[in-house]
This record gives sequence, structure tokens and C-alpha cells, in this order.
Amino acid sequence: MYEIVLKDDGTVELMQAKQNAWGATGFKTMYTSVANMPEDLRTKLSALRMLTPPDGYEDIGQRVDDVTFWIYE
Repeated sequence: MYEIVLKDDGTVELMQAKQNAWGATGFKTMYTSVANMPEDLRTKLSALRMLTPPDGYEDIGQRVDDVTFWIYE
């Protein structure tokens, strides 16, 4: 699962969380804008941005609030 947070300055914080036998692992990436994100994530984010929180799509993800989105792998 990815968590995307849209920052006030237009940057995007992308965090990936994974669980393994030793606990949680993952990474955090910053993008200068939504346009600089990978196309597949941009497409899913675009669909979720049209929803009212906390709505979501079973196969895409969920809009948590106005700036936070969960995207399923």
C-alpha cells in the first residue's frame, strides 16, 4: 500500500509500507509535483481526488481526507 500526502507547497510525499517477518519496512519519496509522479500512481490519485473523504474504490484505494490518499498495490 502507498500513502500519498499532498503538501501545501505543491510537493507530494509518497510512502510505501510493507510488512515482513521482521516488522514493517518501506520507503519514503518526495516529488516536486503530482506531474512528476509515476503515471500509474497519478492515474489512481486522479480517480481518488474526485471522491469525498472517506470514499474509495475497492481496486484502487481510498481518499482519507483532503490531502491524504491510500493507494492499493
